[in-house]
Amino acid sequence: MIVLPMRRVRRQLRRVAGRAARLGRRRLARGTVLAAGLQLRLGAVRRRRVSAGEIPNGGLGRYTSIAGDDDRVIVATYDQGLGDLVAVDVTDPASPKYVVVDGIPDVTPTYDPGTYRGGIEDAGGNVGTWTSSRCRTTREDRVPGSRQHGAQVRVREEARAVASYIVDPSNGEDIGSHTSIVIDGSNHPAIAYLAVGNDDGMGGRFTELRLARAAVVNPGGPNDWTISTIVGGAGTCAGLCSTGTVCVAGAAAADPQRCVATTSDCTATCGDGTACVTGTCADIFEKPDTAQLATGTGLFVNLLLLPDGRLAAVYYDRNNRALALALENAVDANAFTETVLDAVTPGDRGMWASAVVDGSGAIHVAYQDAIGDQLMYTQWSGAVATPRSSTTASAPAIARTTSARPRRSTSPAARR
Repeated sequence: MIVLPMRRVRRQLRRVAGRAARLGRRRLARGTVLAAGLQLRLGAVRRRRVSAGEIPNGGLGRYTSIAGDDDRVIVATYDQGLGDLVAVDVTDPASPKYVVVDGIPDVTPTYDPGTYRGGIEDAGGNVGTWTSSRCRTTREDRVPGSRQHGAQVRVREEARAVASYIVDPSNGEDIGSHTSIVIDGSNHPAIAYLAVGNDDGMGGRFTELRLARAAVVNPGGPNDWTISTIVGGAGTCAGLCSTGTVCVAGAAAADPQRCVATTSDCTATCGDGTACVTGTCADIFEKPDTAQLATGTGLFVNLLLLPDGRLAAVYYDRNNRALALALENAVDANAFTETVLDAVTPGDRGMWASAVVDGSGAIHVAYQDAIGDQLMYTQWSGAVATPRSSTTASAPAIARTTSARPRRSTSPAARR
């Protein structure tokens, strides 16, 4: 989480003003909702009105997802200042209802406990990034989110009561980014997500696209879930090596990076960005100063339910710069076969993928050609189709923008 200094100053000023005014509070309705945390810009939805004597949000609008059924529309979002998972019921756009469903610390409230966020202004555990939402006819929602640093995959459910628990705990890997949830043919929730930085036992690190699948309709805890791997790929070891080791390139160009022990047998002093490894000053990969896109495969995953009951995952394979599809081998098999949907050499296709499945079982995918900066479309109906770009006149369901004026993005890229 990045917090600008002036944001914190403004928050301190609001605290002083809030302590002087504790009247005019209102209670938020708590119904059956799902949540996450971000700044909403959805038509008539406005920033939450703040009464005197209650805490304002810390900035909403990132890592947003939306779900709806015949009765309601729910937005899940991330509060980047307070680190909360926030649910917003926007069924009535003129009167959105905000509920913080995770991230509130167990401390003494500063304001009336009946107000927003229970009156607690302290930042919490920083949950709610990479939200994904679904509604189902039983009127129970599932909103997985990940901690900022991927420590856990969490499930949030709110019917009459709020409950949160860890589905997949971390064993040192970064778990929970690029989350996608679906309700399968048995009405069981299933979650696809990344686990980055897994140790392969030989000095390397790899990324897994994992599947957490509930064995029951209403999973009450981690024992109700089964964890499996959809696909995996080599990743970077930068910033992940233990003390006394450094991350270097593999022996051959195609070999993955490895953590290797440093030595003291170099004849010259190694300069910045290098380290002595078996008598040679080797270039090293250091921990990035800023957040980076995950390496490996499984990024921007879209988990889908096919009409025949199988699951399908559409995602970006960063290692191969390709758009890929993993199809479940049989209903409830939790084993998948990968198919490449779009890959060109040289090229880079598949980032920011968004996919849906229609009633016939055809999968439609929109994504980016990162080299040509083009919007791409393709589909799968039992066979790989010819991809089309936004510059192709006959491309279906794609509008080409000719104006030079920038447009606000509504793609998953807006989450970052």
